[in-house]
Order: sequence, then C-alpha cells, then structure tokens
Amino acid sequence: MSEFDGIKRTRIQQQAIVNPNAARAQSFFDIAAEARSMQTEFANEAKQEASDAGRLAGQNSVAMNKDGSITRTAIPDAGRYYTKEFMSAQRVSAKGALENNIRLQAQEFITENQNNPDAAALFTETFGENYLKPLVESLAPDIRGQVQVMADGVFRGTLNTLTDIEMKRQHDESLKAYDNSRTANLKNMAEMYRNGQIEQADALKAKIFDNAGEAYPRLLTLDGINALNVDIQKAELGGKLITEIEGMGDIEALARIRAFEDNQVKDLSAADMAEMASAAKALVV
Repeated sequence: MSEFDGIKRTRIQQQAIVNPNAARAQSFFDIAAEARSMQTEFANEAKQEASDAGRLAGQNSVAMNKDGSITRTAIPDAGRYYTKEFMSAQRVSAKGALENNIRLQAQEFITENQNNPDAAALFTETFGENYLKPLVESLAPDIRGQVQVMADGVFRGTLNTLTDIEMKRQHDESLKAYDNSRTANLKNMAEMYRNGQIEQADALKAKIFDNAGEAYPRLLTLDGINALNVDIQKAELGGKLITEIEGMGDIEALARIRAFEDNQVKDLSAADMAEMASAAKALVV
C-alpha cells in the first residue's frame, strides 16, 4: 500500500500564456492594414476624379476656326491621370470636329454646284488642293494620319457624287434635246404626209428611225422604240388619209373615214385608228 493512498488528487488545467507585447503588435498591424486600405481607396478616388476632370477638359479643348482649321488648347501639366485623359479626349474631339466640318463643307459644295458642268474639276482645285491639303499638313502628328485617311475618303466619295450628278445632267439634257427633236420631226412628217409631200415625209421618217437607233439604249428604251413606231404610223397613215379625202365630197369622205377606222393595222389599237379618223372627220364636218 502506497504512502499516497487515501490522499485526494487534484488535476491542474493548463492555460495559454498571453504575451502582451505580441497582442499589442498585432493590433498595430491591423491598424496599419486598415490605414493602407483607406489610403488605397482615397488614392483610387483621386485618380478617378483626376481622370474624369481631364477627360471633360479635353473634350472641350478644341475650337473650330472660320477657315476650317482647329485650335487646340495647350496640354496642361496637371498630373499623370488628368493629363493622360485630357490628351486622349482632345484627340477624339479634334478628329470629330474636323470630320464633321470636312463632310459639311463637301456637302455644301455639292449643293451649290448641282448644275455646274465643271464641278468635279472645281472641287479638286478649291476643296482638294486649296482646303484639304493645307489643312491636313497643318495638323499635329497625333491626329494627322487618321484625319488624312478620313479626308481622302470624303474627297473621293464627293468627287464620285459630283461625277454622277454631271453624268445625269448631261443625260437629262441629251434626252430633252432628243425628245424635242423627235416631237418636231414627227409633227413635220405628219404635215408633209397631209400635204402630199410623200418623198420628203419618207426621208424624214428614215431620219427619225436613224436618230432612234443612235439614242438606243442610252436615251431610248425598247418600249420607247415601240411607242415611236406607233407615233410614226399614226402620223403617216393619218396624214395620207387626210390627203386622200381632200378631193372627195362629204359623204364619200365620211365613208372612207369609216372604212379606215374599221381597219386593223399591226401595232395600232382601235383607239389609235379612232384618233386618226377623228382628226380627218374634223376637216369634213
């Protein structure tokens, strides 16, 4: 039996030993981390504010001059973020202002020279050589290349438009001249047939057909040729009918006109026959 038998044992629980210096150090670390976080947040906010301010200032730093050139405000030394956004926004604003003005000037030229046969040559000289070329050469290197590409596109597009307008103008003038000539020739031919000038009328008819051949297809379509053929037949047959009834009495002439109206002629409608008969009746009744 042990000498410790009968003695109550007590268990002693161990507790963590807290180092007060370590706790204070951790507290300092936490405060420092929070300070750095707040500092970073403040710095980011300051960067964003500077960037926004620089961007806005850059957007409003370009002025358009009366001669089509631009004036750019000098780049400020206002910190990295402000200046970077200022420069970027100013480039965009400058290119946009120039493009808008170049397109506007080109459109105004087109409007003012719609009926000028020398518009394309004048545009090349006044717009291309006297305006665009010196304008692009005067630009700063940071935007010159992009503006040059844009300006070349506007120039070529406008020149093509002016060329198309001139071609249409010439076409319209040629068409008007052809229509006037055709109308006058048809009238003269009909008059010749009515007066019994058959040889002269036939010669003019041949000329009308020749002119139509030259006009097709630039000025005259197939439908136009068919319509012209109808007009020629009406002028010829109607004129010959009038010549034929001139020596007849009224009754005989009216009978001849009715017989004429009842005929069927290739390419001519009943309305066409009635129209020629009506013109002949007007000379009898």
